[in-house]
Amino acid sequence: MIWLLDTNIVIHALNGVPTVRDRLNAAADSDRTVTSTIVVAELVYGAECSTRREENRQGIQQKLSQIEVVPVPPPSLTASGWSRHSSDREED
Repeated sequence: MIWLLDTNIVIHALNGVPTVRDRLNAAADSDRTVTSTIVVAELVYGAECSTRREENRQGIQQKLSQIEVVPVPPPSLTASGWSRHSSDREED
């Protein structure tokens, strides 16, 4: 099984949320755990905006050394942008 981690799950893992940590540790033994380049960018942005920049940078580097980072191809980004734009317009 492949586990694709979003930004919120990686943040929970960085913060040591026990349920997330335990599930990821179990998955690491038998499954493939990945995240995207978009998540990495969001994590770095969050670290740079924080008051504990260096600590957060180190935590991100350590966690990402355990997770495969996969690229998001441009067609996926374009489709995501269109989808989000459409849903935002429906809310107006």
